[in-house]
Amino acid sequence: TITPKPEYGDPSTWDNLDSLKSAISSGEIHPLDFKFGVADGLSETLAPLTAHFDKKPELLDEINSITES
Repeated sequence: TITPKPEYGDPSTWDNLDSLKSAISSGEIHPLDFKFGVADGLSETLAPLTAHFDKKPELLDEINSITES
C-alpha cells in the first residue's frame, strides 16, 4: 500500500506491476511515496524475522560470524 500525505491523495494498493509503473511515470504516484511504500512493505514482511532474532540474538550472532568470514 502506498500512503501519501493526506493532502496529496488517498492510499492505494497495486497488484499489477505495469499499472504501478505507469502510475509512477505519469505522476499519479510520486516516486518518494513509492519508495516509502516499498520500505513499509519490506518492514512488514520482515517483522516476524526481526522478532525472532530479537528473542534469540545469539542466532543472529552465529549468522554474522558465518557471513563475516
